[in-house]
Amino acid sequence: MTALPRLTRARATRLAAMGLLGVLLSPLPAALAGAETPVPTETATVNPTATVDRAVAAGSLDRSVAAKVRRGETMRVLVEVSPKLTAGRPDVAAARSRSAVDRAHGKAKVVREFDNVPTKVVEVSTPEALADMLAADGGVTIHEDTAVQLSAQTDAQSLPLIRQPQAAAAGFTGAGTYVAVLDTGVDWAQPVFGTCAAPGSAGCKVALATDVAADDGVRDDIGHGTNVSGIVSMVAPGSRILSYDVFSGASSYYSDQIKALDDVIAKKRAGVNIKAVNMSLGAAGTYYTATCSSALTTSFATLRSLGVQPVVAAGNDAYGKGPYTNGVSAPACTEGALVVGATYDATYTGTAAFKSCSQVNPQVDQMACFSQGGPLVGLVAPGTYIDAAGKDGYSGTSMAAPHVAGAFAVVGGASPTTSPDGIRAALQSTGKAVTDGRTGLVHRRIDVAAAAAKVQPGRTSARHDLTGDGINDIAAVRGADGILFIYPGNGSGGFKAPIQLGGGWNAFDLVMQAGDFDGNAKADLLARKPDGTLWLYSGNGAGGFAVGRQVGTSWQTMTAIVAPGDFDGDGRADVLARKADGTLWLYSGNGAGGWLGWRQVGNGWQGMTAIVAPGDFDGDGRADVLGRQADGTLWLYSGNGAGGWLGWRQVGNGWQGMTAIVGPGDFDGDGRADVLGRRADGSFLLYQGNGSGGWLSTRQVGSGWGGMTQIA
Repeated sequence: MTALPRLTRARATRLAAMGLLGVLLSPLPAALAGAETPVPTETATVNPTATVDRAVAAGSLDRSVAAKVRRGETMRVLVEVSPKLTAGRPDVAAARSRSAVDRAHGKAKVVREFDNVPTKVVEVSTPEALADMLAADGGVTIHEDTAVQLSAQTDAQSLPLIRQPQAAAAGFTGAGTYVAVLDTGVDWAQPVFGTCAAPGSAGCKVALATDVAADDGVRDDIGHGTNVSGIVSMVAPGSRILSYDVFSGASSYYSDQIKALDDVIAKKRAGVNIKAVNMSLGAAGTYYTATCSSALTTSFATLRSLGVQPVVAAGNDAYGKGPYTNGVSAPACTEGALVVGATYDATYTGTAAFKSCSQVNPQVDQMACFSQGGPLVGLVAPGTYIDAAGKDGYSGTSMAAPHVAGAFAVVGGASPTTSPDGIRAALQSTGKAVTDGRTGLVHRRIDVAAAAAKVQPGRTSARHDLTGDGINDIAAVRGADGILFIYPGNGSGGFKAPIQLGGGWNAFDLVMQAGDFDGNAKADLLARKPDGTLWLYSGNGAGGFAVGRQVGTSWQTMTAIVAPGDFDGDGRADVLARKADGTLWLYSGNGAGGWLGWRQVGNGWQGMTAIVAPGDFDGDGRADVLGRQADGTLWLYSGNGAGGWLGWRQVGNGWQGMTAIVGPGDFDGDGRADVLGRRADGSFLLYQGNGSGGWLSTRQVGSGWGGMTQIA
């Protein structure tokens, strides 16, 4: 993308201007003070074959370049000079890289140069040209300029990475919320914004589109704001956009931003459910490692007091001064801002080249080289090669910030009373740890589904919807022939017609529902064979399952196994298992059908004749466990949401008559977790939970269940 113009100095009557952070801003003045360091341009005669071979062996020349050039191919390569030889000075870097190319004596053609990194893109077709450049004066490396594969749409790579589809499938879409976007405007006619006759019309996700700066007469003269708003809408498809055009060309003034924020505050006070303000803008060449007081400090404090989080891009000038510079830009440094850095949404083969830096073969979740960093960065999110709302290939912390603003809408919609600090804490505690190799600091890349599940009461329970209709179901194995049946719930405590699946399930001595164990937003089954192997059957969301795959061994030592849903608070389904000695162990799922690790979470459980995982039984948003003792007393063990316990208490007696006890989550549709129990005569009873660890009533919902050897 073309770099934006350098910011102009504001008139004395205007406040400081900002630049967009969706592309890398213009560099600082080209050369540093001081005379240019002379570099010799003559070269000694070299042996091309030996020089190329030595460079390949030393890692300073890509093997693919050497092979292709020897075949007579013309290659685009990146000729880089080690920063150690340039002392951080652009003039020295330029001289040394120019010298390397000049030594090729016309056999190499420069096709692209960068302003602040010692790199040139060069076309070369002979081993002699490679050898001449490599023999310059040391410190030269040559990489193939392989084309980077870009994502076709934002939702092709960045959305699955932050687990937005899983959040949406679970009902977390940001419905009923709003996100304010201060940017260059929005082209509300793009399909991602729904069916828009005009902003605010029925079916339009853009509730407002207004010019705060001078009206330029177009919806979005640059396209930056459209891309940013599109990302918000794709992360939070149920949310609506309030678009404020605060830019005059490529500049935005504090006074215009404050005017827009003033309207946001007024709307929030009038009852509009605004969860975040996205500000993908900043002053180039500014670096703060501690909070600053800016013209926006008061506005940010007021917004946060009303439950609205300002989300601000960290800035794109990490290498704007040549070597890496720590710190975020203004106004990201403003107290109260949630600062967002940019990462890659996928692993790319080749060179990712930006205005002031480039990276070879960048990896998924790697910090983008342009992204400013430091201790003020609160979260990171995908921000490279993002296509949204018809605006393609945008890169910058501008693209990372709206991923987080959209996540605020999703998580805030899942738990309307959670504060901005609570939403931030949920996103940080459930996000993936990402280490910025430049600073050694660990940041968290957002996981929308995990954060939403963490804050939304009752949704931490194990999801038992096997048929995809949003209603919890029961699975059962008939002992006589090993056939698996799905009994779809009807949403009011009864059953629809059963679905008969395949046979052979009597090969397992334990079958249980595992919630969404593989991260595809569909309920799965786990089954154990007598030899101790554990098998995962991934649900298809329509009452069927994929071919089973083995996910464990040696489980025959466990005398009870249950799937409580997310028991350790990271948004992923887990498993609890009891050994014969009474110790209870937590096996933390990794969200992809495997394991993160295991640890002991209890002892003395050998006295329990049944262990049940009902989900959130006491209504505090955390997964719980029920245990029945031999005397028929039933005990509630309240989970603490972090893989441990808050306490335990007796919640029933007389349960010794039950030959099977199942915790299906909310089975009667009232939003509270329930329990099902089978008596010796085959009758099936529903025990309706009251949402606070007790009971509302009991009634029979079935008969003839005596032939079922497994009920889950």
